[in-house]
Amino acid sequence: DSKEVSIVGPGVMGKTSLAAFMSVCPNLEIVKIKGRGQASIDSFVAYVKTEYPQIKEIIVCDTMEEAIKDSDIVSTTTCVGDKEALFPYIDEAWIKEGALICMPSAARFNESFYLDKDTKLVVDNYKLYEAWAEEYPYPSYDPVQIVGCKFMDLLHDKKITREDIIDITDVITGKLPGRDNDRQRIIYSVGGMPVEDIAWGETVYKRALELGIGIKLPLWETPELY
Repeated sequence: DSKEVSIVGPGVMGKTSLAAFMSVCPNLEIVKIKGRGQASIDSFVAYVKTEYPQIKEIIVCDTMEEAIKDSDIVSTTTCVGDKEALFPYIDEAWIKEGALICMPSAARFNESFYLDKDTKLVVDNYKLYEAWAEEYPYPSYDPVQIVGCKFMDLLHDKKITREDIIDITDVITGKLPGRDNDRQRIIYSVGGMPVEDIAWGETVYKRALELGIGIKLPLWETPELY
C-alpha cells in the first residue's frame, strides 16, 4: 500500500530499484529524488516520466531530511566514503513508522535506531555477511559499505543476537513475518553475490567451450541505462 518512495542516488541502480518497487507497489504515486549531480537528476526525472507516467508527482529534494520524511520506501544507492563517519547521515526521526529502507549501499544511523524494538534488520543472505565479517577486519562496515555488515559489527559487539538478523528467505517462505506490526521499520541490506556469479560464469563458459555449444550474443551497441 506504499504511495511515496524516495531514491537517494538517482543513477542506474536507483532506476532499477525504482523499477522493482513499481512492480510490486501499484499505488506508488510520488517519487522523491536526492542526488548530487544535475545530470543524473535530470536523467532520472526523464526516466520516471517515460517509464512510469502513472506517477503523479516527482520532487527533487535538496536535503536528506526532505527526501526521507513521509516516504513509505527509502532506497539508498549512493557512493560513500571509506569510513562509517563519512557515510550519508539519516536521523531516525525522519523515518516514517512502517517504512522500508532498502539499501544496496551504506548510510549512517544512530545506533539506537538499529537496537530499537520497532526496527527489523533483514539481509539477502546471512552467510554472505558472515563471510565478509571473516574476510575483513572488524569493523567490516567501513571497507564493505553494505549495511548488513553493520549488523554483523553489532553482533560482534554483542549488542544484538544472531536471531535479530533476519534472512529474507525466511520471510519469503513464511517462516518469519515480514513485519511484526504497523509501526515497525525495516532495514533491508542488499549485498548480492557478484563474486560467486563471476566464478560460476567462468565454469559454465569453459564447459560450453568443451562441449562446443552456445552462441555469442550481441548484447547492445549502447547501454540501455546510463
